[in-house]
Amino acid sequence: MNDGDKPEANPPAVPPSEAAHMELRELSVSASFAGPIPSPRILQDYDRILAGSAERILQMAEKQAAHRLEIERQITLAEIEDQRAQRLEIQRGQNYGLVAVITSLALSGVAVVFNQPWVAGVIGGGTLVSLAGAFIVPRLLTPPASSTNQDSPQPK
Repeated sequence: MNDGDKPEANPPAVPPSEAAHMELRELSVSASFAGPIPSPRILQDYDRILAGSAERILQMAEKQAAHRLEIERQITLAEIEDQRAQRLEIQRGQNYGLVAVITSLALSGVAVVFNQPWVAGVIGGGTLVSLAGAFIVPRLLTPPASSTNQDSPQPK
């Protein structure tokens, strides 16, 4: 400061010979953590402010983890039960289809015995065409699984 406690208008310039030896350093410190439990230092700070609060935070995290595991277990069990029910439904449908095919072919045979070839042909032929369609049409509607992706460039 100069006379009268006034700040200097222009601080003195650093001579070029000294400027080459000057260095600017910056120190930056950061800390982070992830998860339900704070870092040990922060837990100590909580405990210092309110005794026993660190233990309560740890108990809360343990309860949350146990709850999450129980929910995941229940979801897994529900998915297993859904798959089991789906398999039973498919099996039941196949059994009903088999009964329907056998019944219609038996009716076709009865029509032949009673000298009704047209009825036998319609019932028997319709049954066989429907049965073949039930197995062929889903394969025609499902696109084939290819090992190459159409969007990716092909090697030259």
